[in-house]
Amino acid sequence: RVIKYYAEIPAPGNFSVGLPKSVAAAKVGVSLVGRTLSMNLPKSAVGSSVKILDLRGNVQMQKIAQSRNETMNLSTLKSGVYFVQVGGISAKKIMLK
Repeated sequence: RVIKYYAEIPAPGNFSVGLPKSVAAAKVGVSLVGRTLSMNLPKSAVGSSVKILDLRGNVQMQKIAQSRNETMNLSTLKSGVYFVQVGGISAKKIMLK
């Protein structure tokens, strides 16, 4: 006997995963020049934690966003793939060479 269950979502993007809508819908701009990470954050992210995570989810670096435009020097990190997480949301994947 197979029981099928599903819930309709009215429109894509109209839900969040337990986060305030202002944070969940926020877009984070990230650019990497050499080993300097520049971030353009939404107003709602100011005061939030900015974390650099490795592929295992371990925090490699962390800071609190003081303004909408933040930078981080990643020169202490080894080459590899990392994730930039702002306020608990994975924003972008970056690759250090």
